[in-house]
Amino acid sequence: MLVLSAGDGEFADGGMWRMAEVLTWVMPRRRVLGEPAGALRKEQMEIETEVARLKAAELVIGQFLDAEGAG
Repeated sequence: MLVLSAGDGEFADGGMWRMAEVLTWVMPRRRVLGEPAGALRKEQMEIETEVARLKAAELVIGQFLDAEGAG
């Protein structure tokens, strides 16, 4: 893992990288991480949709049981 230190362009491992070298590393890394991030966002959306449906079902069942108990 690369960590920038206080020096301009100086990395914690002591090496010096030029801006082009940094971009050469950052751009493909962003693409690599972007794919699983997109899949995780899709999965999160699906989970949130299912939770909303379960909440709605809980509300309907609760109303039905209340109506059965009152009637």
